[in-house]
Amino acid sequence: MLQARYRKALWIFALVWLVFFHGWFVYLLGVCPFRDGGPLLQENVFRLAAIIWALGTAAMALGQFASYQRFRRRALEGMVPVEESWIRSVCIQAAKEAGCGTVTPLYRSRAVSTPLVLGFAVPVMLIPQRKDYSWAELRMVFLHECTHVKKKDLWYKLIFTVGICLLWFQPLAYLLKAAAFCDVEVACDQSVVQGKAEADRKAYADFLLNSLRKGKNRELPYSAYFYNSKAVMKARLSVVEDMRERSGLPGTVVCVLVAAVTIIPALYFAGAAGLELGESYGTEGQEAENSESLGREKTGNLAGQEAQEPADQALPQLPVCRTRTRAGVTEVTWDAGKVWSEVPVEQEDLLARGDQMDGALMSVQEKSYVVSNEITAFAYGGSSEVPVTVLWSKDQGEAWVTSVVTYEYRDVRRLFLSFPDTEHGFLVLTTGRTMWQEGDVLYRTEDGGMTWVKTERESSPGMEGYHSLTTGAEFLTPEVGFISIRGSEEPVLYRTEDGGVNWELYSFPEPEAGQRETWSCMGEAKE
Repeated sequence: MLQARYRKALWIFALVWLVFFHGWFVYLLGVCPFRDGGPLLQENVFRLAAIIWALGTAAMALGQFASYQRFRRRALEGMVPVEESWIRSVCIQAAKEAGCGTVTPLYRSRAVSTPLVLGFAVPVMLIPQRKDYSWAELRMVFLHECTHVKKKDLWYKLIFTVGICLLWFQPLAYLLKAAAFCDVEVACDQSVVQGKAEADRKAYADFLLNSLRKGKNRELPYSAYFYNSKAVMKARLSVVEDMRERSGLPGTVVCVLVAAVTIIPALYFAGAAGLELGESYGTEGQEAENSESLGREKTGNLAGQEAQEPADQALPQLPVCRTRTRAGVTEVTWDAGKVWSEVPVEQEDLLARGDQMDGALMSVQEKSYVVSNEITAFAYGGSSEVPVTVLWSKDQGEAWVTSVVTYEYRDVRRLFLSFPDTEHGFLVLTTGRTMWQEGDVLYRTEDGGMTWVKTERESSPGMEGYHSLTTGAEFLTPEVGFISIRGSEEPVLYRTEDGGVNWELYSFPEPEAGQRETWSCMGEAKE
């Protein structure tokens, strides 16, 4: 059996692992997309879990603090300095024998029924009002309590009290606390009797046995008692009577192994998973972007950007210029993730939408932004609080310019932004949704995003500009653009060749017999 001082370290590692595991689980609720239910359900579940956890933790912490204050006030109000010089002399001798740098102040208190140490920064030792202690008994008591002070056992117990507040719902945490509190006393006894003669061990064991007959005392996490529950006292008694010398090597090896198993994987997965989540789920629908890249390879890439995939890899690489959202902050990189720059917009504004049919956004909407070496731009807003706005930069984030596109539309569902070149930009916004029907509006800039003008159309997608839900929009040149619309069987695609003034239904070429083709347009792939 390992010595108690090694088991104390094991309980700490186990507690840290439990706290990390549950915290990581709640974190994943907030960043990993749900397969079913959408982002709104995910956000509600994450908020509910976080609120319940926080309320339970706060209630437990307040309860522990109130209990500590009541006990401390009662103990301090009823305490008086110990006047007997022989008792103070025994305390001084025990402090020196235990190796304490200073002698703990000694008081009597009518509020305690057992000797104990109370206080963290400035501990004091309290003994009951009884006068029948012998010199030998007080020596054992003071030696035990001074060892607690030297080993900072009150701080050790405080760590587990905090852990119980955090893991108030986890039964394993209470079992860990009970085991740790028991080993605090057992380790203290092992230190007291270490190197002592058989007569001293026997005297200490007799004293513990007499204490056991006094009955059970309530264990408090903010003090170190001499008397404990019967189970703890029996464990202490068995340790004192065990005269065998135990090697510390097995305990050291086990502690090192547990530390490696607990801390190293935790740090590794925290860093690795955090990076992957930030890049894989940092923007809404990142998997759709990967599918889009695959679709572009098969269709020759409508945007004229050929995806280059290394021969020895099956999946496409992440683009050099991209964005992500992590920890409530949207960032951009232009060097494949080596350096990330924060987008200078309040996250609440960046995710604002007037029509939240698709659920509240957890990150920037797919296709509402453009990130390239030449120009980076984000379209956002379209609610009663935030107008439709475009934030853009042409020097990789050195300077950002904000351009308000329009205050007119406050029920925008989706925004689609594209820049065929650095001067010409197009913004398609969807608005006026009724059930599964909506309209779309096109704005255009010819000065790199500084000013935006609404395009007056001669013909529009759908019936008089009203159609099923818009699924994508992109301009490949200042004249040629596409809008895809949700259909009953497959997406409907409209094309313009005059900058968005006129739109006509685009017909796909008929596939050859026995051949399967994949069409991809503006993030919508159908096979």
